[in-house]
Amino acid sequence: VDGDGVGTTLSDVYSLGATVYTLLAARSPHEVPGGSNRTLDLLERISRSEPPPTGRADVPPSLERLLRQSMSRSPVDRPQSAAAFARALQDIEIEE
Repeated sequence: VDGDGVGTTLSDVYSLGATVYTLLAARSPHEVPGGSNRTLDLLERISRSEPPPTGRADVPPSLERLLRQSMSRSPVDRPQSAAAFARALQDIEIEE
């Protein structure tokens, strides 16, 4: 989004989190249902706001936190690899 065009492991983690979010919510993380979702609007939301919760009752708070963390605007706050993201998903899977 910031135009540097350089992909990193941490940008891939962001994409992975956004993909999982999209699969769960049936919309992109920064899309506003019924709102303006022009490219400029989406870029503004991505740059300035956290994605909202998925809105699904069957998504545990720990998964909502992992998705927010993986899409953090600060790359250092994201899981450090896809493997770390996967391990976090496994931990969530075995929660009671």
